[in-house]
Amino acid sequence: MADLTEIREITIVTIRSLLAFVALLIMMRFIRKKQLSQYTFYDYVVGITIGSIASTLSVELENRTVSVFWGMLVWAIAPVVLGWIYLKSLKLRKLFDGEPVVLIKDGKILEDNLRKELINLEDLQMQLRSVGVFELAEAEYAVLEKNGQINALKKKEKQPLTLSDLGLVTETKGVPLVLILDGRLMRDTIENSPYSEKWLMSELQKKGIKEISQVVLAQVNASGSLYVDIRDDMVKNLQPDKAPQQIETSLQTVISELNRLVNGNSQLDKERCAQIANNLQNLAKEIKLLLE
Repeated sequence: MADLTEIREITIVTIRSLLAFVALLIMMRFIRKKQLSQYTFYDYVVGITIGSIASTLSVELENRTVSVFWGMLVWAIAPVVLGWIYLKSLKLRKLFDGEPVVLIKDGKILEDNLRKELINLEDLQMQLRSVGVFELAEAEYAVLEKNGQINALKKKEKQPLTLSDLGLVTETKGVPLVLILDGRLMRDTIENSPYSEKWLMSELQKKGIKEISQVVLAQVNASGSLYVDIRDDMVKNLQPDKAPQQIETSLQTVISELNRLVNGNSQLDKERCAQIANNLQNLAKEIKLLLE
């Protein structure tokens, strides 16, 4: 009887855990998309709270499932509503998220702002090094962002030389397009690009690739240059697109060598002929592999 009770509890916990997992996926889908480093303290609190409620749903069987789900829903909706309020009210945005704080201005450290934010000089230098400023004398401005990260602007004479400083104008590179991903053709991308599936297959065949499933990634840049990465187990079976020319060159070399040795009678010439015969056999094998 005890075994049946344990099995029943395990089954219930498994089902509730799966429900909590699916609910988390759905709710996170509607919460603001941010990088982890961009999260504010409020975002962390919301995430931790929702995770805590989900764990409650999984193992605390005495709690009603509907009540726990409703609590998760409220905590998931709250950030979305607050995000819309942020768009409408600058005052509330400053109240909840705060404002960036200037720590260095015109090359001068603002000690009062450091004390307000409880940042010592060692922490300031550590954060500056993470953004490429290894000497305080290089910093023109340094700002403590709302997410706790420090960004810095180097002094003009310490900044790297750019093409615009030299008066040079460059063309925009544009964004590369992924045409094949993990062996699958990205049809939507191709339809909205100047390239066609026929062009892509032609380019792949030039590289000795017969099937799209052989390709892990195919990416084309703005200039039309195609980059292809193939699966490791397919590398041995692929022949480079210059293989026919290389074989033709090898044959011409062998023929020239044979013509030179036609009238030779020395032992060295005979050994050389035997070596050429062996090379011809190897070349025949390469041609056979190429034609398969």
